[in-house]
This record gives sequence, structure tokens and C-alpha cells, in this order.
Amino acid sequence: MLDPTRIWNSWFSLSLQAARLTWEAHNVVALRLMRIAGESALGRRSETHRMVNEKIAAFTEAQASAATAAVRGGGSHRVAKKVLGVYEKRVRRNKKDLRANFKSLRFPKARRREQAFPKSLAFRKFPAA
Repeated sequence: MLDPTRIWNSWFSLSLQAARLTWEAHNVVALRLMRIAGESALGRRSETHRMVNEKIAAFTEAQASAATAAVRGGGSHRVAKKVLGVYEKRVRRNKKDLRANFKSLRFPKARRREQAFPKSLAFRKFPAA
């Protein structure tokens, strides 16, 4: 006998898995942005190229995984789970690598307010109109 709650539970668990993946992806984006902000122009360019290449490779792997699952007769739930598994693996690896390299980054020192806004400009009194 077909249990309708089993189908609902499988989609519910899949949506929770997607929510966790979304949270981890946001963390990876934040780490990437901090890394890009802390590097030189050449470093930023290489990091952005690496990011685009990783996205293309992940999409290709996910597409192949989905096609394989569909050809083997898996339902839409199994296909979606395979695709999420590919992205989870890549996001976790990126998060691990970025966290390991995060300590070695050198961020530019923030300028003091006096350096950013000289007194001659910041505190100038303008005549009343």
C-alpha cells in the first residue's frame, strides 16, 4: 500500500537538505568575498577565475549525476537528491579550503579617521546662505 506521508517526508527532508546547503553556500560566499578583498589585483583575478571554473565544473557534474539517476529509473526525488549531493560535496570542500587559508590572509589596515578625512576638509565651516 502506498503511504502518502512517506512521499511528503522525503520531499520535506530534501527541502531541509537544500536549506542547509543554502546556509553553507552563504558562508562560502562570505569567505570568498573576504579573501578577494584581502588580495592584490592579480590574486583577485585568479580567485574569481577559480570561482567561475568551479561553478562550471559543479554544474557539469550535477548535470551528469542527474542524467545518470534519471536513466537508472530514479524518481524526481532521487534525481534532486543526487544533484544536491554533488553541490553539498563541493560547497563543503570549498568551505574547508577557504577556512584553512583564511588565517594566512593579510587584510589592509583600516585608515584612521584623520587620514581618511583631513581636518581641513572634514571640519570646515561653510558660510551661512
